[in-house]
Amino acid sequence: MRIASFYFIYFSCIGLIVPYLAAYFRTLGFTGHEVSTAMSLSPLAMIFIPPIWGLVADRTQRPALILCVACAGVMLSFLPLMWADRFLICVAIMGINALFHSPITALSDTVAVQEAKRMGTTYARLRLWGSIGFMVSSLSFGWYRSCGGSLNVLPMAITGSLVLAFMSACLIRQPKERVRLAPPALKDVWRLIRRPSFLTFLIAGAIHWSSCSPSFILFTIHLEDLKIDPIYAGIAFFLGVAAEVIMMWGYRHVEKRISLFPLMGLSFALTSLRWFVMARIDDGLTLAVIQVLHAFTFGAFYVGVITYLDETVPPALRATGRALFTSISIGLGGLVGHQLAGLMYDLGQAHEIGGGKLAFHVAAAVEWLAPIALYLSYRWRPRKPASNGDKATNGSEISSPAGPS
Repeated sequence: MRIASFYFIYFSCIGLIVPYLAAYFRTLGFTGHEVSTAMSLSPLAMIFIPPIWGLVADRTQRPALILCVACAGVMLSFLPLMWADRFLICVAIMGINALFHSPITALSDTVAVQEAKRMGTTYARLRLWGSIGFMVSSLSFGWYRSCGGSLNVLPMAITGSLVLAFMSACLIRQPKERVRLAPPALKDVWRLIRRPSFLTFLIAGAIHWSSCSPSFILFTIHLEDLKIDPIYAGIAFFLGVAAEVIMMWGYRHVEKRISLFPLMGLSFALTSLRWFVMARIDDGLTLAVIQVLHAFTFGAFYVGVITYLDETVPPALRATGRALFTSISIGLGGLVGHQLAGLMYDLGQAHEIGGGKLAFHVAAAVEWLAPIALYLSYRWRPRKPASNGDKATNGSEISSPAGPS
C-alpha cells in the first residue's frame, strides 16, 4: 500500500496546483496568455521528457528508484516559487520543475500496475487514493479561500506537500517482478509508435486532453469572473474527483458491461456535454454539480488508457509505453489546449462575452474530434494473432508490419 500512500500525498499537491496555481499567477498581475504560458511548460516538457525517463526505467528495471529521483527534483525546483513574483522568473521555475514533474505519473503508474498484480487487486483501486488526496486538498483550500484566506500561502503549501511526497516516494519498494527480456532500444520504441492503431489512440487522448485545458487552468478564474463564492470551486473539484473515485473503484464492473472503445467514446461525448453546460451556466451550485461528469472525463478515460496500454504494450516497454501516452496525449494535448484556452480567454474578455464562456464553448467543439481518432484506432487495431501464437501483450503489437490491419 506504499504506492497508494504516495498517490494520496502527491495528488494532494496536484489538488493545490491544478485548481489554484493559475489563479495565484493572476494575483501577480499575469494576463490570460501569460498564465497559460506558465502553465503550458509542464505539458511542453511532457512531449519530450517522459519517454527518456521511461526508457531509463525500463533499461534499469528500477522504476521506484527513478520515481524517487524525479520527486526530489520537483521538490527542489519548486522551492524558489515562494519568493518569485515576476513573469520571466516564474516561467523559468516552472520550466525547470516540468523536467522532473512530467514523468512522475508514468513512473508511479508503472510501479502501481506491478504492485496491483502482486497484491491481487486492480490498478484503479490503488490509483483512486490519488484522487482522494486531490479531493481533500482542493476542497480544504477552497474552504480556506471562502473564509478569506489569501492565495499568497499557496506556494508554501505546495512545497510542503512536495516534501512529504518525496519522503513517501523513498519508502516505495522496488517491484519484485522483473521482465526477463533484453533491455529495449530506441528502435523498439519507434516500432511501437509506428503502429497506426496505437498512435491514433494516443491522438484521441491528446484531443480529449486539450479540451480539458479550460477546466484545468481557467475554472477558478472563471468562477471569480462570475463573482461566484470561492467555496464552489472547492465543492466542484470535490464532487468531480469523488465521482472519479467511484468510477475507479467500480471500473472492474463497468468494463464487464461496456467494452473499452465504446466506453471511451461515451466518455468523450459526456465530456463535450460538460464543457457546453459550463459555458452556458452562471450558477455556482450548477457549475459544481455538473463536475460529476469527471467520472468519465478523467476516471473512465484514464483507467481505460492504462488498461489499453497494459494489453497492447510489450512487458519490456511498460514504462516507455506509459511515457509515450504522457508525451503525446497529456503533453502535446495539454500544450495545445492550454495555449488555445489562454487565447480564447483573452479574446472573450476583450469582446466582453466572457473569457471562460468562450473557452468552454470552443472546448466542447474540439472534444468532438476525439471520437474520430478513436474510431480509426478501433478500425486499425490488430485483428490476427501473431504466427507464433503470442498475444499482443508479448510483442505482436510492435512486431507486425506498420500499417492498418
